Amino acid sequence: MSMRNLASGALLALCSAAPALAPALAQSVSELQAAAEQGLAAAQTKLGAMYRDGQGVARDYRQAIAWFRKAAEQGDAEAQASLGSMYGMYMGGPDVPRDDAQAVAWYRNAAERGHAGAQTGLAGMYMRGQGVTRDFCNGPRTVNSFLRRSTRRGLASVRGRRVAAT
Repeated sequence: MSMRNLASGALLALCSAAPALAPALAQSVSELQAAAEQGLAAAQTKLGAMYRDGQGVARDYRQAIAWFRKAAEQGDAEAQASLGSMYGMYMGGPDVPRDDAQAVAWYRNAAERGHAGAQTGLAGMYMRGQGVTRDFCNGPRTVNSFLRRSTRRGLASVRGRRVAAT
């Protein structure tokens, strides 16, 4: 059996099983919702991601922001980084206007907690002068500091990048 046939068969089996999985997915979403409503930051972050991505629920950027914010205010770095992305990279669609000041603030909170993706996002904002004053004397040092921290934490997408002082 070829790889193509094997992959097609696996996809067909998964798609045909999807209706059978729907009740289990609905139950897990309702259990996650209950945990999030009880204040569990990890559940709030997961629920925010599900609403952002339209995974198991209808995509709803406002709900995503609301759940991420609840978790972020409890110090959840993943939620903080997600808010940074949604506000800074216009990932929230028309329901969430771009807000560079909020993006920088949330990225910075998560970056200070060691979140590599937030460190990279914040470094990118410094490089573009997005939401921060572009400082050609101290800016490259700041960006390189965040890139070094991200690289140490294994974020491959930042390896090899460097900002030259001008």
